[in-house]
Amino acid sequence: MFGPGKNGNELIDPATGAESASLSPRFETISVGSVTTDYDFGAASLKSISSYMSDLVEGINDNTFLSGSGTGLTPYPSNDIFTYPGAYQTTPYHNYLRRLTQELRLTSSSTARFTWVLGAYYSNDHFKFFQENLDNTEIYWPIMRGQTYQQVLGIPVWGGPAGNNPAAKSWAEVDTVERHSAGYGEANYLLTTRLKVTAGVRVSHDNTESVYKLLGAQNRGFAIPTLANRGLLPGSSEDSPVTPKVSVSCQITDRDMVYATAAKVFRSGGFNANVQGSLLAARGICSQAQLDVTPQNFGPDTVWSYEVGSKLRLGQIAQLNSSAYRINWNNIQTTIATPTCGQYVANTGAAVSQGADLQAEIRPVRHLTLNVNAGYDDAHYTQTVAGSILGGASVLVAKGDAIPGVPRWTYNAGANFDFTLFDRSAYLSGDYQFASEARRSTGPLTVGYRADMFKGNVLHYANLRAGIELRPQLDVAFYVKNLGNSRDLTQEFGGATIQRPYAPQLFGQTFRPREFGLSANYYVK
Repeated sequence: MFGPGKNGNELIDPATGAESASLSPRFETISVGSVTTDYDFGAASLKSISSYMSDLVEGINDNTFLSGSGTGLTPYPSNDIFTYPGAYQTTPYHNYLRRLTQELRLTSSSTARFTWVLGAYYSNDHFKFFQENLDNTEIYWPIMRGQTYQQVLGIPVWGGPAGNNPAAKSWAEVDTVERHSAGYGEANYLLTTRLKVTAGVRVSHDNTESVYKLLGAQNRGFAIPTLANRGLLPGSSEDSPVTPKVSVSCQITDRDMVYATAAKVFRSGGFNANVQGSLLAARGICSQAQLDVTPQNFGPDTVWSYEVGSKLRLGQIAQLNSSAYRINWNNIQTTIATPTCGQYVANTGAAVSQGADLQAEIRPVRHLTLNVNAGYDDAHYTQTVAGSILGGASVLVAKGDAIPGVPRWTYNAGANFDFTLFDRSAYLSGDYQFASEARRSTGPLTVGYRADMFKGNVLHYANLRAGIELRPQLDVAFYVKNLGNSRDLTQEFGGATIQRPYAPQLFGQTFRPREFGLSANYYVK
């Protein structure tokens, strides 16, 4: 069952094999505008690009079948409290993003042997997040647990800002402003008519400022958040990265080339809100382990990527693009899940990603185009990193473990056939996507290992589309999305850990169900 926005959570209890889905409606409103101006000086041209975007997302997550895991009071089925008629937990939320960007780019004439680009970029992002947790556990905990809400959590029911809504258990607000400014330059030099060298550099300054406002039981019971009780959490981070790039390309023929590149990529650091537990016992453990202290910053991570490749044209039949690459990733920003005190981000050593990909476009006969993309990626940690979780030494990531979320093999295949129907241009197209299993948690030796979901599943997905041009500016198409009605899980969450055996149920997300539709596009000239 899915909400009006076709979004939902697929739920699986590994103990019983029971499946369900939660109603999670989601609505999004996006406004976008941009202005581009150009001026040609002759020897160089200047381009200005100004843009604005606002993005409002509102929705409700129905966590009724998930929420029992947070209590830590019962084994399977830990969500038994929500088998009572009328028991529920929902999370209304809204996210708002306002983005302003400005770029100035000065480009030299392309007719010279030596060409260059100079530019400046600025962006300002203002992000606001709100989430409220609503449930009626205060009614059912005395019946099922023999304990009142206050006995379990150590605080009375919060009741919302006005104190008159017993369903309101917690409230979180985040207000963040991110500012990014950069200057960049790139130079190209033709050593010969076919051999070109490119070098460039980008110098940036990133600044982030946030304020967290936490209220209610799941946020340590703050009725009035302050700096002193850490319910009001300001934080900031600032970085000034320098990222160079160099490449060499050889145009073997007018249609064939080979190249090699090396480049550095930088991701800014940040800070953690205080890590904490909602249960009375858990909060004491978190404080003892000093995991609920004032937010601590985590550092930036960097990537050096190296790639060689080719772009080859085989007559009028095929275009082949191929590459091989290696990526060295240092000081990786990793989300660390603690057994009872939530999660935080830490820098965890190094990793490598190496592989190859092939893209082919083939026209075996007139009107028929075939597309095939294939990729291989071996992404794994190259260091074992230990940390202190709840007062004891724990392995955060282990050398040789695969990086979660990265499939080793991916394939995409598609076909498009153009034809004439009733003297109108028409087409029939389809595509198929495949991804091999990807790890969904860190490995068996780590604190975040989840045996129930460690090995992800293979993904299959296909689409079909047929269209016709009714007028020069109007075309109509019939489509089928998720042709095979794939229910492969794209994400999974939850699952028991070694140190948290009381949260065994899994939940995740799958593809939207098979969808039939009709679309019409009108082009204004």
